[in-house]
Amino acid sequence: PVNVTGMRLLSHLLIAALFITAGVLHFVRPSFFTRIVPPSLPQPLLLVYVSGVAGILGGVGVLVPTTRVWAGYGLIAWLVLHHGWGPWLQIS
Repeated sequence: PVNVTGMRLLSHLLIAALFITAGVLHFVRPSFFTRIVPPSLPQPLLLVYVSGVAGILGGVGVLVPTTRVWAGYGLIAWLVLHHGWGPWLQIS
């Protein structure tokens, strides 16, 4: 039999680790991220830091049962915004 509770906990931990790590990397290696901010957006470094905070908060939010659903929505929006830049990256 599959331990659904254990699988659910593992998935929460993995998702949180992924987004928290990604968020921290926005502070550790900001130059990597500022290079991929479209030039039409103002203050690339500030946007990178805001994005990093959002990733960290979303990752932590996934671990808290009362904020998990909203954190999930926030992380979906975070991904849509990040991947929405994909066409710009391919053109430039």
